[in-house]
Order: sequence, then C-alpha cells, then structure tokens
Amino acid sequence: MFLDYIEKLEWSEFYNLESNRFVYIPVPKRGNQQYASKKGEKREEIIDAMSKIAFDEPVPGRRNLRRTRLLFLTLTFDPRRKTPEEAWACLKSTRPLGSDSEYNV
Repeated sequence: MFLDYIEKLEWSEFYNLESNRFVYIPVPKRGNQQYASKKGEKREEIIDAMSKIAFDEPVPGRRNLRRTRLLFLTLTFDPRRKTPEEAWACLKSTRPLGSDSEYNV
C-alpha cells in the first residue's frame, strides 16, 4: 500500500499563457524523488546550523572519554502484529485519512 503510494506519480497542471501550453510538474510527496529534491534544498541550512552546536565535550580528567548530548532511537515493529502501513500510522499524531489504524502511540 505504501509502496503503491510512492510509485504513483501525481502531477500539478499549469497553463502557460505565453506559450499557450499546459505544463505538468510532479507533485512532491514523502518518499518520491521530487520530495527528496525539495528537502535537499534545505540541507545546507541544516548543516550550517548543526555545525554551530557542540554535541559532545571531553570529560575533565579523562583523556579518552567524552560526554555526548545525542540520543539515537531505532524504532522497530513486530511484523506479526502490524503491517508496515499500520506501524507508520502508529507514529503519526493524527489518524491517517481513510484508515482505522491505531495512531499517536
């Protein structure tokens, strides 16, 4: 279901008054190439902002020990209990349209 959503191309249609032609542009949606390109444009801003933050620091008196302020989470789901679509829905704060899946877990 999710892969079908990703693979389905949706287009915005515009009419160019100068050329009297229709122009079709792929709609950015999470997971497709257009979405990735749109988000990639903000990458430099994010990299610049992140470079100004100290995420770790040396522990005084300990040569090879550092204190970190990062937390890395890996989310997993049991495929016997939930489909990938249901697992994604659980991470959303609002109910997905057209779905009766559990959400905001």
